[in-house]
Amino acid sequence: MSLLLRDKELRELLQNFYVLTGMTVSLFDENHKGVVAYPDISRTFCNLMKQVPEFRAKCWECDRTSFATCRKTKALTTYRCHAGLIEATTPVIKNGKIIGYLMFGQITDQKHKEPFRTDLAKLCKSYGVDEDLSDVIRQIKHRNETQIQAAAKILDACSEYIQLKEMVHHSEKRMITLIEEFIDEHIDEEITIERLCKEFNVSRTHLYNQTRPYISGGIGAFVRQKRMEKAKELLVTTDIPIPEIATMVGFFDYNYFLKVFRQTYHTSPKKIVQDKTS
Repeated sequence: MSLLLRDKELRELLQNFYVLTGMTVSLFDENHKGVVAYPDISRTFCNLMKQVPEFRAKCWECDRTSFATCRKTKALTTYRCHAGLIEATTPVIKNGKIIGYLMFGQITDQKHKEPFRTDLAKLCKSYGVDEDLSDVIRQIKHRNETQIQAAAKILDACSEYIQLKEMVHHSEKRMITLIEEFIDEHIDEEITIERLCKEFNVSRTHLYNQTRPYISGGIGAFVRQKRMEKAKELLVTTDIPIPEIATMVGFFDYNYFLKVFRQTYHTSPKKIVQDKTS
């Protein structure tokens, strides 16, 4: 089952983890499919070596073992992969169920850099890789045991934070519910189809297919309706001036706000305020 992401917030969190630790961090779904990573991992040692089928098979076996351990214990696990690098995996849990995994890797705890790089280069050659990977091998971070354990605990804390802020959801949670939550949080901002697709990491087609059974008139009309509902609520429950309320619900053209309000409620905001005080 696919994941829906609070894409901007999630990427910012992964970026912050990398800035703090210098370690590449990735999110996988419950089926072990990579969802998002920071930074770009296309030119890392492991990704380049995964082009070799035998190496890739051993990588996936290590990953599956770590995912299985997490699934069994529902806890952080730190281990050494088949290439001798340190990795850590922690589960992302929603309502008691694992819906994904956070992982950092490609770290070494070996104190002597040159022997380590020489041994890793030999490992590459043993898989028939003739390409010079010295540049990507040099990119592998060296950390001591204390630093690795500290980073693992921060990774675990990131998982808890993802759950707390609900940055990741199963697609079984109705997209329309997620959109409603997003509108509530950003009602004073511009909300476009493109922004929603980026926010939840889905295509326009998927967005339309997931929302069509629950709304009529399209997503744009749904956003306007939610803005109107919030505006009416503020008119009835507060003494905020009408032009300010218009801005608070995302209308920066006051005349357009009045037009949409009349179309929606067949009355004016001013009449709503008058009825409240009468």
